[in-house]
Amino acid sequence: MKYIILSILIWLSFLIACSPRTAQTDADIAKKEIDTTIILSPSTERKIIYTEKAPKPVGPYSQAIFKNNTLYVAGQIGIDPQTSKLVGDSVDVQTRKVLENIKAIVEAAGLKLSDVVQTTVYLSNINDFDKMNKVYKEYFSGSAPARATVEVAAIPLKAKVEIVAIAAK
Repeated sequence: MKYIILSILIWLSFLIACSPRTAQTDADIAKKEIDTTIILSPSTERKIIYTEKAPKPVGPYSQAIFKNNTLYVAGQIGIDPQTSKLVGDSVDVQTRKVLENIKAIVEAAGLKLSDVVQTTVYLSNINDFDKMNKVYKEYFSGSAPARATVEVAAIPLKAKVEIVAIAAK
């Protein structure tokens, strides 16, 4: 008698475990996992950032790209966005305009200069480093971003300085 009751209980357990309702529940759980992945995917969307407060790109590139909570700002030179002309002949005047352009782009993406985590500075003459650095400090005081500074043979439009920036939320 014990074995018969035990057999019936095992058989009932098997029927419940294999019923279509349980299988449907498992499928629903799997579907919910897939839906969660879909919900998370928009944060990886690539967004082009553009503002009239910075120079228009002079080639096939964007002012900046925002992806995965990171903003990649294209190299900026000291072009006045109103005139589309390079400002001044000195590295300090050009550096100030470059950093104003970067600030405008960063703010257009909803970030601040304090969100900039890395910059690369290109100088046409490494002897201008101190002059560039003096202006740079005005924009990045306190917790300055990581930075590399290098001398290059030439910068477009015969500019004296170009700066690339990366910012993150």
